[in-house]
Amino acid sequence: MKIVDVESFVIGNPWKAWYVALVHTDEGITGIGEAEGWLWAEAVRAFVEQNKELLFLGRDPFRIEELRRRFRLEVYERWGYGHTSLGALAAVESACFDIVGKALGVPCATLLGGRVHDRLRVSANGWYTHVTTPESWGDRAREVVEEHGYTALKFDPFGSAYRELGLEGMRVAEERIAAVREAVGDKVDLIIEAHGRFSIAEAVKIGRMIEPYRILWYEAPLHNFLDADAHLQVKERVSVPISTDLAAIRDRWECLEFCRKKAVDVLQPDFRHNGGVLETKLMAELAETFAIQYAPHQANGPVGTAIYAQLNATCSNFLIQEHFEKFASPEWLREVFPDFLIAAGDGFLDVPDQPGWGISFDREAARRRPLQNRAGQISIFSPGWERRSFERPPRIE
Repeated sequence: MKIVDVESFVIGNPWKAWYVALVHTDEGITGIGEAEGWLWAEAVRAFVEQNKELLFLGRDPFRIEELRRRFRLEVYERWGYGHTSLGALAAVESACFDIVGKALGVPCATLLGGRVHDRLRVSANGWYTHVTTPESWGDRAREVVEEHGYTALKFDPFGSAYRELGLEGMRVAEERIAAVREAVGDKVDLIIEAHGRFSIAEAVKIGRMIEPYRILWYEAPLHNFLDADAHLQVKERVSVPISTDLAAIRDRWECLEFCRKKAVDVLQPDFRHNGGVLETKLMAELAETFAIQYAPHQANGPVGTAIYAQLNATCSNFLIQEHFEKFASPEWLREVFPDFLIAAGDGFLDVPDQPGWGISFDREAARRRPLQNRAGQISIFSPGWERRSFERPPRIE
């Protein structure tokens, strides 16, 4: 079997851009994969189109490690790498897994060692749209828990702050967190997301402020370009678990430094940022080696959710999976992804048994839904971003 083409799609809603790759073979089997969208979607499409003959066409999709090695030699070893190139590799590599699963008639979890989990706990994200006062944050949180059964909520209460939050920002953030905790009670876990933006000293202040609220973890408190030692300084001075989403950590070597120094309590790699499923699986195993839990970053589209469902099912140290679909999805989502995964009413995701990643894609529907509002992509440094000033998308059931 040989790869004969890589077809690219950039779709999305006003909040997000999704890059989806279809990898076609000479035996008529097509695999689906995903790269980081957001600011890089069109760049990934251009990279794939320019380099697919050199890097992908004519290769055997069953020989995934060989494809990755060739990519590393041509891209990593010569000119370095970044979100664009690693995203392209992730999209094609994950699509190759889909091809192999479909060819063998098995879900990708089987190719990755077999399931440890049949159901995955998920945390709701994207739920805090159009909230203003602390009371409205609490009301919305209660609604999400009562109507949809989630047992964990993830949110960023810090507005558009960068580096320093200040006394007023600290007051507002704490009021929001307190309102959510009071609204949902002690049976729901809270994950506080800082989006990698604070200085060490400010991250410590905030970490101490949130200690009374019994959170599951404090995510990405520091700038992504800061190293393991900087994260360790925060971890040693607060009593809440910390994580970094590792969106800026590109491979196993950088991940190893965080694990070896035990600089985080929860490891959050993203296959779209580090070059694919195999690299992410290795990172999860590195974390397990150092008694660190694994909860991958999943803020992209339905293909990513399907990929993580299969991958996470095979990871012994899996903790929880991020889930946006019910709250940040366009009304046409099922038109493009007819069988996309969505959490059940108890806050868990059932892992599919279908071959490959277990998700289908309607090419013609996708062509009707190209990304339109590029100016509307969320910037967390714009006031009011957390309220999503765009039209609130419908709930997907």
